[in-house]
Amino acid sequence: QQQQQQQPEQQVGTIRGLKGSNGFKYLLSATQFHANLHCLCTQDQLSVQWAALTVVQSSAFGMTLRRKCLITHGQGLALYASVLTLGMMVIGHDWHRRGILYSSLTVGNVAALLRMDGGWNKYLLWLVIAALVVPQMEQWQHQQQGEPSISVILFVGSTMALGTSAIHRHYQQQKQQLTAKQS
Repeated sequence: QQQQQQQPEQQVGTIRGLKGSNGFKYLLSATQFHANLHCLCTQDQLSVQWAALTVVQSSAFGMTLRRKCLITHGQGLALYASVLTLGMMVIGHDWHRRGILYSSLTVGNVAALLRMDGGWNKYLLWLVIAALVVPQMEQWQHQQQGEPSISVILFVGSTMALGTSAIHRHYQQQKQQLTAKQS
């Protein structure tokens, strides 16, 4: 029957369950750490809450479209990556406005590295960040007012570590797929 639609191969509930490059999925997951950190740092900017709401609702809408076979897996993944990018732009603007852009990006990157590469317990990680790191972030940034290079160096280093880990995961996946094909 032409009107019957083919069902998706599987229902996906997490980023890990998506089909695609492990490196890309790793970076999508890392983005969520920045969103979580921003929830801990948010002030009175309504745009930030609207951005978070947009990301959550657009993602849910994309999953609905995928479940109803109205978009492909790749289109759903592109939609999700796009709304995460939009959300990060709003978060980045707010952090820049408050003068904590580089320190916040560094903390988000380090949180992602500690959890995904270091195996830290997520509850312990966010407890430490909420109790010890977030209250100090604006003070650190103001202390480095004349020395922004320290924040930039830490940000660049943590970003390079995330990128290296994503590339490593991507090539590990390719190697496993090649080995499976040869077997």
